[in-house]
Amino acid sequence: MSSSSSSAFLNFLSFTAQIPLNEGEDLRSAEAKGFTKTKLSSTEDLKPSFDGSKCFSYALTVPKGTTHVGVMATSFSGRALKINDVNGNMSVVELISEAKNTIKVTLHNNEGEVETSYEIQVNVSEEAAKDGEVVMKEKEVPKDTKAVHAHSHDGVPCDK
Repeated sequence: MSSSSSSAFLNFLSFTAQIPLNEGEDLRSAEAKGFTKTKLSSTEDLKPSFDGSKCFSYALTVPKGTTHVGVMATSFSGRALKINDVNGNMSVVELISEAKNTIKVTLHNNEGEVETSYEIQVNVSEEAAKDGEVVMKEKEVPKDTKAVHAHSHDGVPCDK
């Protein structure tokens, strides 16, 4: 994609790969145990290396087993940011297997029109992740626990 004559551009763009702890597990499922989050390099995993003022199309290589990509974009231009048409500078994008996975990051003027657009083609590698941080979902509370159990899941009170 290309930029218009605007001076609005991304100053930073970073990615993380999310890989389910159990292969094939849907991270949105209540049964999912968690995932490994691996920070991706903007010089090794992103080609060409990121330069938001000059390049608007990239290829991102993620480790084998990645089902979601975390995206964080920053612009000092004061323009509104969207990632895959969702307002905000941070988003987690689900990869659809056997499909072309593209992440689109756009900067919008005050009228909501796109000023600058970036396209990132996501390719899943055959290589496993080298490292990463394990992120566990909330642990289940045993059914026989008598203690007060007061929290919610996505705004819905938990009754377990």
